[in-house]
Amino acid sequence: MGAYSTTVPYGAIYTNSGAPEEGGAWVNTVENTGIRYWDRRIAGYAQVSYAKTSKQSYFARWSMSHRSPWISSGDYYSNAGLPENAYRPSLPTRGIFSGIGGGWRYVKGSSYSRSISPENTRLISIVGQVQSPFLGSYTLDDTDEKIPFTRVQITGEWREYQSLPWANNHVLALKLASGLSAGDTQRYGSYRLGGSFGESGYYTLPDEWRALRGFDPASVSGDGYYLSSVEYRLPIHWFDWGYQTYPFFLRCLSGSVYLDAGTAFDDFVDIGTTPLVGTGAELRASMILSWGAPISVRVGYGFGLNGGTTLGSLDGFYFWLGSSF
Repeated sequence: MGAYSTTVPYGAIYTNSGAPEEGGAWVNTVENTGIRYWDRRIAGYAQVSYAKTSKQSYFARWSMSHRSPWISSGDYYSNAGLPENAYRPSLPTRGIFSGIGGGWRYVKGSSYSRSISPENTRLISIVGQVQSPFLGSYTLDDTDEKIPFTRVQITGEWREYQSLPWANNHVLALKLASGLSAGDTQRYGSYRLGGSFGESGYYTLPDEWRALRGFDPASVSGDGYYLSSVEYRLPIHWFDWGYQTYPFFLRCLSGSVYLDAGTAFDDFVDIGTTPLVGTGAELRASMILSWGAPISVRVGYGFGLNGGTTLGSLDGFYFWLGSSF
């Protein structure tokens, strides 16, 4: 079990001019304040897992997230943290999301002393979740009134890490993932695709974000999504080096080239929409800190083949902790 707090950036806050106090004819206008909306999320969870076999496990989970605006205080702001006359229809969903869920996971694979990635490994996972007003879920409407919130979600993922026969520790890594939501919706969708982040225990990401390199975070959103990734991974150099007994040991440098493709949608008729496709290359350094904590650093460049970051733009460079998947 645990609790944490994080913030998620959204676009600018708009204000509604409203009717003039002196009365008379007027035209309702919306103005950009130039103030960025930060979605503050205070979350808690409790989870229990059961390993049925060495390869299969099940889990059950309760989670809760309280979402509210996080804006610097000042004379211009109300107690709710929003500018006066904030235009509510442009704001992200606010309220409490509380639900229960569970899932199943299957993993079978190998890793060796010179592995830069899992090898000959298969991972399959299926996760479901139900959020309900009976568990405390609600959202705030455009008049700041509480509205009961009910949503059902299911996601699935399949990964393969296949060792290649022509060289030691060369790996072809593949990932297929998809998710669907039914019931009430969030203003900006249940899933948001884009970004070059990956998997690491050193940072926290919004639940709805999915990485798709070559595009900005949240480039496309919806209540359903599908996503695929293919990577060719190869070792470049093994350092196996540390300085005396200092708490730092450099293991190896590896590289990869990749192709990501996917999209998000709100209706099944939109599943055939042309997916976003991004490609690029990465360098990854693996090391051990404090005599026992493994850590990896990724530096890469990505661009979109049908939108997103253009080839040659400096925006394509990125730096992250952890692996892509």
